[in-house]
Amino acid sequence: MRSREARTLLLVALVLTLVGAGGPARARTGGTAVTLLDPVPAAFTPHVTHTLGLWVLENDVHPPVQAGSGRYGLRFTSPSGATTSFTAVRMKERGHYAVAVALAPGSYRVHALQGILAPFAIGTLAVPGALKPDPLPRHLRDRDGLVVTDHWGRVRPPGFPSIGGGKVRIDADVMRIR
Repeated sequence: MRSREARTLLLVALVLTLVGAGGPARARTGGTAVTLLDPVPAAFTPHVTHTLGLWVLENDVHPPVQAGSGRYGLRFTSPSGATTSFTAVRMKERGHYAVAVALAPGSYRVHALQGILAPFAIGTLAVPGALKPDPLPRHLRDRDGLVVTDHWGRVRPPGFPSIGGGKVRIDADVMRIR
C-alpha cells in the first residue's frame, strides 16, 4: 500500500512541477518567449491585407532553439471570444517571421503564436483603427542595457542595436511598437 501511495505522491509532484514550470512545452524548451513586431501600419483597414513582421525571442534574447516546433503567427480574438488565426512564414533571419492578415471591422485582442511556447499578448487592435500595444513585460524592461550575442547580423529585432564584436545591447524603448 505504501508503494502505491508513494507512486501517487511522485506523480502529483511531477504534475505540479510541470504546471508550475508552464507545462510540458516550457519544460521541453527551457524557458519563455516574447514576440516583438516590426513597425506596424499606422491604421488598419477592414478586409485589406496588412503584412506584419514578428520576431519570436526565446528567453527574451535569442531565436527559438526548436525553431521548427509548432506554429508561428498571430491570433485575433473578438470580444465575443471568436478567434481568427493567421500562420506566419519564416524569413531569412533566425526567429523572424512574416504574416499577412485581413480582418473584418471590430476590436480584437492580439496574441502571437510562438510555436510550442505559450502565446504572447501583443495588444488590442481596432479595425478600422490602430494597434494599441500592451506595455512591455517588466522582466524585458529590466533587461534594458544588457549586452547579448548578436544572432542576426544586419537585420535584427527592434531594440537590439549592434555594438560590434558580435554583440548587441538591449534597448527596451525601441522594442515598443511604433
